[in-house]
Amino acid sequence: MKQNNFHNKTQEIFNKAKDDSSQFSEDEIIGGMPIALIAYIGIFSIVSYAVCGDNRFARYHAKQGLKLLIFEVIVSILVVVLEHILPFLTLVHIIQAIAGICFFALSVLGIINAINGKVKELPIVNKINMVK
Repeated sequence: MKQNNFHNKTQEIFNKAKDDSSQFSEDEIIGGMPIALIAYIGIFSIVSYAVCGDNRFARYHAKQGLKLLIFEVIVSILVVVLEHILPFLTLVHIIQAIAGICFFALSVLGIINAINGKVKELPIVNKINMVK
């Protein structure tokens, strides 16, 4: 029963994500697809943000990918600091592993949205408004 409850809550989080796909033309989606796809692959998010030009679909995904990369860097820095303060604590490594899995899952979700021509906010990442 608890596993089913977790599954329901997880689906609720993903289904709540705002979907603005209808505001983009098919040409805009197809034209921005290659850039949108690489936007979620680590350092390539910086490249995609730099080359997305006026394509709103590509820019949206480039921003999402860049936010995700910034969030990953912040968490990585925190883990390194915690590792130096508490080098014997296995909890730091567990947090690092869980964060890595979450970032990977969010990247895959972003790529799936881009492939499907969707403009859906990523959970957690959409709360960060540091990229213009």
